[in-house]
Amino acid sequence: MLKYIISGLFVCAILPLQAQTKQDSLNQKLIKEISDMQQKYVALSDLNKKVEEINKTVESGNSRAITTENKLKSIENLAENTNERFNKLAVDEVKTKENQHKSNYDSFVTTADFIEQVNSAITTFDASNAQMSYLNSIADLNNPQSNALGFKLDEVVTGLIRDKLMPRARDKSAFSKAMEFTKTMITSPLVQGATTGSAVGNVIRSITNTVPGVNTLTSVFGLIANLAISDKGLKAEDLKAFSDELKKYIVHYESLAKANQEFEYSVSSLKIKTASLRNLATNFARENATDLYHNDPSVNKNDINKMELTDLLDKHFNSRHVENYFKKQEERFKNDYKKLTEKFTFSFVGRARVSLIRDELEKIYSEQLSTYETYQKNLIVILKNASEISSNKSQVTSTLTNLEGNFKQMIESYQKQVKLDRVLHTANQVPRY
Repeated sequence: MLKYIISGLFVCAILPLQAQTKQDSLNQKLIKEISDMQQKYVALSDLNKKVEEINKTVESGNSRAITTENKLKSIENLAENTNERFNKLAVDEVKTKENQHKSNYDSFVTTADFIEQVNSAITTFDASNAQMSYLNSIADLNNPQSNALGFKLDEVVTGLIRDKLMPRARDKSAFSKAMEFTKTMITSPLVQGATTGSAVGNVIRSITNTVPGVNTLTSVFGLIANLAISDKGLKAEDLKAFSDELKKYIVHYESLAKANQEFEYSVSSLKIKTASLRNLATNFARENATDLYHNDPSVNKNDINKMELTDLLDKHFNSRHVENYFKKQEERFKNDYKKLTEKFTFSFVGRARVSLIRDELEKIYSEQLSTYETYQKNLIVILKNASEISSNKSQVTSTLTNLEGNFKQMIESYQKQVKLDRVLHTANQVPRY
């Protein structure tokens, strides 16, 4: 606006100058004033431009200042958040180490408890009082000198010779000698067999060996048959009557021998599996004990690797000992979980080893029960058949009742001592990674 006003004035001033040439001095003065005013206008215009530039610069500066301030606030917020996250990570790391230590602690203590239970179960597999009582009753059942079935085999056979053959025999002295020979063969210590090894093993071998072999009874029959054939007073019917009666006892003892041999084979197989399980548990316990005490100079690692399972559990790796040892170490390191985790770490494959031992134990437990149940069923059948050849059926019934009672007691005792459910539960308590 100022620009147009000044321009108008300039035009108005020029026209009077042309009309009034005579007033030069006045006009010159006016021209000078207008020129000065024009210069001032130019200067003012330049100043306005500078002011505008300054304003723009100030506005830009203000904008940058605001942006910088916002950036500073963002950086401060980021720093605060980062610090919070760092502190959280630090807390989480401590918590993680604490959890790792607790997992290691639980793993070692629970594994020690588990191995203790496995060792107890294996000992029960090998022998128990109820098991011995049951086997002894069977040993008595199989002994030809026992009266458990209402007869003694040597008396039965010699009685058959006396009753079926001697009345018609002409050479009675020969048959008398044959009776003495028969008695000796049936009752001979050679039939009994040696007893070496575990108590259960000895009883089982004794059971098998006390049953008169078919060869023994066959030898007796061969001897008597030769005498009968050569004796002029005896007929074929006499020998057949003797043979038919003797075969009843041969069948009985053949059945006993077969049942006993199958039982002995199954038990022998179980003993191999049990020994393998014991070795597996022993090696696992040694490895865990070595891991636990690897920084402890007071424990000789070579001694650990030579110890048998029961000794190792008693001295170093039972749950109570492991638990107390961990507590002492926690006090020693003042619950510095990072150090504790570095020094005491449960094997990563330890959980898998626990599962393997658990599964093998369960298999042996089931197989052992099945072995005894099968044997018992076979014996029941044999005893019931024996009542057909016994002259004292009440004695057979009594023996059968006694055997069933001993079997039931053995199974109940076996299950209580093994405590399979507890073993399986403890195995499942070992922490999983």
